[in-house]
Amino acid sequence: MKIKLLFTTLLLLTASLTYAQVQHESDTIASITGDTTIYTAAEKMPSFPGGEMKMYEFLAMNVRYPQRAREDGYSGTVYVRFVVEPDGSITNIEVAKGVGGGCSEEAVRVVKMMPNWIPGEAFGKKVRVTYTLPVSFKLF
Repeated sequence: MKIKLLFTTLLLLTASLTYAQVQHESDTIASITGDTTIYTAAEKMPSFPGGEMKMYEFLAMNVRYPQRAREDGYSGTVYVRFVVEPDGSITNIEVAKGVGGGCSEEAVRVVKMMPNWIPGEAFGKKVRVTYTLPVSFKLF
């Protein structure tokens, strides 16, 4: 019985390691061939020009609290997901988690205004990387 359990465990471990190796090779090939793979993580993640502080300054200068949200007391964090392309442009903008009162639409509007980002890199090449940005709306 112990031998059967040991054999099953080794078989599962081998299958898992084989899948991980195939996935890594697939990602490497996709990167080298210029595939349109969208990475969720990269060796070098994309960044806003000037860094994170500049990004939050940009948001502070451009986000306007929607009047409807202010009147109805909506507050919270909108999570906007988008893809940073190899040229730094932002595409595929969508709300991953929203807040009512027009806050989600405002967060998308401001992301559309952003300048091109510094693109992410994997395997020494610029690649498409998905990024999720939290945009906070708080009433004071």
